[in-house]
Amino acid sequence: MTPWEFRVSAYTLLASFFLRVSSRQVNVTIDDEFGDDITGAKPVYSPDTGLWTQGSTCTGCGVRSIAYPQGEVQASQAFHGTWHDATYLSGYGSPCAVTLTFNGTAVVVFNLIANAGVEQTNTNTSVDFFLDGALAGSYLHEPDSEGPSVLYNVPVFSKSGLPHQPHTLVMQADTTTFSLILFDHAIYTVDDGSDVNDDHVDHVEWPKWHPNELDEYFK
Repeated sequence: MTPWEFRVSAYTLLASFFLRVSSRQVNVTIDDEFGDDITGAKPVYSPDTGLWTQGSTCTGCGVRSIAYPQGEVQASQAFHGTWHDATYLSGYGSPCAVTLTFNGTAVVVFNLIANAGVEQTNTNTSVDFFLDGALAGSYLHEPDSEGPSVLYNVPVFSKSGLPHQPHTLVMQADTTTFSLILFDHAIYTVDDGSDVNDDHVDHVEWPKWHPNELDEYFK
């Protein structure tokens, strides 16, 4: 998928999120650390060999919180101030992956993206997405030294028009290259089975940006 095609897809899905709130649709957040706001189900990180770490408290990560020396990430810009960090080196063991489960009709995944080069740290991001066992998309970002060091709330995958049933989404490092994954959160849309008016919207967790701000990520 080209950057332009992805931008159009993201615009379409995000627009549907905002419009559906006035009907029977509710948006639910899955946080990297605290899990699903409704069910409590947490993301599953694999392999269980220490590749994944909580980025907000990591002292050994190349891209880390500014609370630590040479840190680049403003924790206040991440959803709930947390993100999960993993680096995959092509050819070295199983690729790192995060698995999300949800019951809904649409989903968007948001990552932090390391944009500027960090000394002795791989900041290339290349991931594949598998929805219900089938390849559903990919995302690639190569660092731009002229841009900001970190991009926040970047939509790396979106899918709408799903049947309203349980789904499994896996974000996995591209096995052909080096890849840094900084998973922040995901939002999925669920039909709660009743009419939803404005009084029911205040519990929905919205992205921190307006859809027009996507432009800066897809130049």
